[in-house]
Amino acid sequence: MHFIAWIFRVIYELIADLLISIVGHHRGEQSFKRREKTYQPFRDFIYKAFGYRIKTRTYKEQLSKTDHSLTYKVVTLVLAILAILWIRYSVIEPYKIPSGSMIPTLQIGDHIFVNKLTYGLRIPFIGEVTRWNEPKRGEVIVFVPPLDNGKVYVKRLIGVPGDKIRVEDDKLYINDELIVKTEEQFYPVMKDVDDNPNNSNPYIPDNFNLYTEDLIGIKHYVAQLKDRESPYNNHFSMEVVVPENAYFFMGDNRDNSEDSRVWGFASRDAVRGRAMFIWLSLNWSKAFTPSWMRFSRFGKVVR
Repeated sequence: MHFIAWIFRVIYELIADLLISIVGHHRGEQSFKRREKTYQPFRDFIYKAFGYRIKTRTYKEQLSKTDHSLTYKVVTLVLAILAILWIRYSVIEPYKIPSGSMIPTLQIGDHIFVNKLTYGLRIPFIGEVTRWNEPKRGEVIVFVPPLDNGKVYVKRLIGVPGDKIRVEDDKLYINDELIVKTEEQFYPVMKDVDDNPNNSNPYIPDNFNLYTEDLIGIKHYVAQLKDRESPYNNHFSMEVVVPENAYFFMGDNRDNSEDSRVWGFASRDAVRGRAMFIWLSLNWSKAFTPSWMRFSRFGKVVR
């Protein structure tokens, strides 16, 4: 955790450097000392790894006119851009939800932040360099599926390595234990979840049931079709054992999700991070109306 805190301090100092250089000012003495202390572990690493010592300046030296030159500002801007790209790749990244496979947990038009430091550290052009946590059953995870479509998916983790997963129509078993579901009131949870007013199978109580599923200690909502013989229903049976270094994912919208029931397991290397919270939610079927922004979903933690 000390390493993660240091990363956020570096990010803060880089952004501060950019803003200070743009307005043409220099840091105060206390701010300068704090920055130098934050950067020192990086300098020490470069020296130990490559034998190169990065030159440092005193507080008086940083007051020179070169700090306000165009070159200084351009270099600072480039470094800030690289820092932003690194943050998106390694620390936190926004994603937009394009489909309804995770309804009602995530709706079409939700924009979420994904924590990329939850399970390990990834560095641009290198990939994952270390791991400190493993994905846990029940977490909502962003990953790359074993499909050659260039897309990134977000689903709920159902099976971890060694789990026996059995799906019998609308029933889910993990290690031969039936996952309990409790029926809930359809509204208000399912209110306005459909982004397509012309949907031939709309999300209304006549078509869907809403449940709370107890995924062995992790409770969350799932939506399932009422008519189990409906042409829209994925009516089938399967049983698999999750292999090592792989995971079994499913969408919370159980009968409208392309997931591990279709394309199989996703590898551990394909995991990109855990969904954190919704920072923006837009209902594009109601664009430029009072209902366009779903304000009630802003800041909602993804569980």
